[in-house]
Parts: sequence; structure tokens; C-alpha cells
Amino acid sequence: MPSFDILSLNPLSILQTHTSDEEALNLRNKHVFILSLTGTIARLATGLMADYLAPPLVAIPAPPSDDPHAPTHLFVRKRKYRISRSMFAAICAICLAGVFGWCAGYLRSERGLWVLSAGTGGLYGALFTLSVSPHSDAGKQN
Repeated sequence: MPSFDILSLNPLSILQTHTSDEEALNLRNKHVFILSLTGTIARLATGLMADYLAPPLVAIPAPPSDDPHAPTHLFVRKRKYRISRSMFAAICAICLAGVFGWCAGYLRSERGLWVLSAGTGGLYGALFTLSVSPHSDAGKQN
């Protein structure tokens, strides 16, 4: 098993234990699968948890008013608010930093590489689920 030499500036030397191209391809395919699977599961789970913990605002018709500039709808929260989506995203970002830190400090062979693949896939999936799209109409009010 090769060790990581900080002076060689070659971080890929950790993973250069395979001798054949076929084995390297199988390893890559396995970790792409882990990354994809955990990302998909995290997106589904995060969406459900975020809607439960931080329910979105609901538009209801505003009461009639003589003011022509009065809003036509009011935005209210119908369910209990437990945690902000920003705090939820911050927790995911801290966990992702923990995964990267663990891998930087303790990953010595390909046997532990699944932690990086699963952690990155799952936490990126969670973060991108919680982030607002720039083309979203969620922030617009009429």
C-alpha cells in the first residue's frame, strides 16, 4: 500500500494501488454509483425534511381594500416553523466540511474512499436541494 508523501505533491498516489485498467474502471464506476445513489436519496429526504421543518409560506387572498397599491395576496405560514432553511443548509455544509476533513486526515487507502463518495454525494444533494434557484419565482411577490 503506497503512503501519501506530502513532498511529492501527488495526492493521487493514495489511490494508485490497482494494476490494471479494468480494476481502475470498476473502482471508478463503483464510486460514481455510490455518489449518484446517495445524492438522489439525499435530495428526496432533504426535500421532505425541509418542508416539514421549515414549511413554506402560503399565499392567501388579501382582504378587500380601497388602496390601489394594496397587495392582492398575503403570505402566511400555516404550519409550525422549527428551523430555517438557511440553518439547515449550514448544518449540511458543516457536515460536508467534516467529511472533507476526515478524508484529508485519515484516508489512506481505497477501502475508505466510500466515505468521500457517499458523503459528497449525499451532502451536495442536500445542499443543492436547499439552495434557491436564480430562476425561481419563490422570492417574487405580486
